[in-house]
Amino acid sequence: LDFLIRGEGEATLLELVDALQTGRSFDAIAGLSFRHPDGWRHNPDRPLLDLASLRLPNRGARVCTGFQYYGVPMDVVETSRGCPFNCKFCSITHMYGHSFRPFPIDRIVADLRDVRARGTRAVFLADDNITYDIAHFRRVCQAIEDHGLNDLTYSVQTTAAGLAQNPDLVAAMDRANIRS
Repeated sequence: LDFLIRGEGEATLLELVDALQTGRSFDAIAGLSFRHPDGWRHNPDRPLLDLASLRLPNRGARVCTGFQYYGVPMDVVETSRGCPFNCKFCSITHMYGHSFRPFPIDRIVADLRDVRARGTRAVFLADDNITYDIAHFRRVCQAIEDHGLNDLTYSVQTTAAGLAQNPDLVAAMDRANIRS
């Protein structure tokens, strides 16, 4: 192991690749730990990204393709990042602190349209805690329904408390075709 990217990796990875290609020093790359002849060096953390500024993933650049879930073409989409809780079994606060940041709804819709255009039939919404912000999750469900993206089948990870405290949310999830 020569390099370790800490926190969100999008910007750090780009800077690391550039430094490797140009021979530039690694010392100024925020969020990077790297092996040095004197031992490991740990650069300062990189601030969290503005999720509205992130481009859609370039799924066409994947080395591996054809991901499936029970024989159904599947992909992964994020609608938010982070969780403010401090569960002992979870490491996500080490990546994002105790923050919760939703992606803009129009970006989520564009991402879902992209995976559908690539033949995806099932989507795992890989949020760290999708039921932390119930209003955001409702907007996601409504956008899926409004944009006709409920022809895809969705899976999510939810908290039992989030559903128990918002039983009407289950109907919105049903209309969005969230099945597991």
